[in-house]
Amino acid sequence: MTALLASAAQGQDGPVITLAGEADLTNIGQLRTAIATQIERLDRRGGVQHLTLNMTRLDFLDAASLQLLLRAARALRERGGRLTVTRPGQVVSRILAVTGAARLLDVENGQPAQWREHPRGDGRDG
Repeated sequence: MTALLASAAQGQDGPVITLAGEADLTNIGQLRTAIATQIERLDRRGGVQHLTLNMTRLDFLDAASLQLLLRAARALRERGGRLTVTRPGQVVSRILAVTGAARLLDVENGQPAQWREHPRGDGRDG
């Protein structure tokens, strides 16, 4: 069993939760808390309701964790927002595809803008 690591930071479009390790029944409470905390912050802040889950380092996602993500996505949609899954690895991408969840979630396989290196690599324009 690999532990789940979840860390949150502010991105350009709202909070970004970075997940690493394995999301399964043994640590679903940790995943639930990470997502619920950020949704509560969005509710208090008002305005745009956009939560991003960076799954670059997530190795596995079980059915219970996937169901949690689908419920969170639905809750955000009901508020006029969205949950975006970014950069899932091969195994997680396959799980999302086989279960049909990829059609229900906003999945982006490229790097989100806030993580892209500037074209010149130094943060300056031009």
